[in-house]
Amino acid sequence: MKSFILGFLLLIVAFLTSWLITSAELFLIITAIIGVGGLLVSGLLLGTFQWRNDPNHFQEDQSTRNKRSSWATSLFLFSFPHLIAVFVGLYLYV
Repeated sequence: MKSFILGFLLLIVAFLTSWLITSAELFLIITAIIGVGGLLVSGLLLGTFQWRNDPNHFQEDQSTRNKRSSWATSLFLFSFPHLIAVFVGLYLYV
């Protein structure tokens, strides 16, 4: 929950920055980079883009796998408000 709140606060900072500069494109670019980048890195941490019979998957212990899963979940929750803002912003802007 803490990472979701931090992501939301960063979203507000990005909105206020783009509002002061009066650039809606800047807001969409910042939130898209954070949202899509966080989603991709979260997927990489979980091993979504790897083969399931990868030998490294079977050599890790459970604590390492749990730690990576925790990091991936926190990163996804951090980037989730940005993904929502990008979709809403694109719907309203375009």
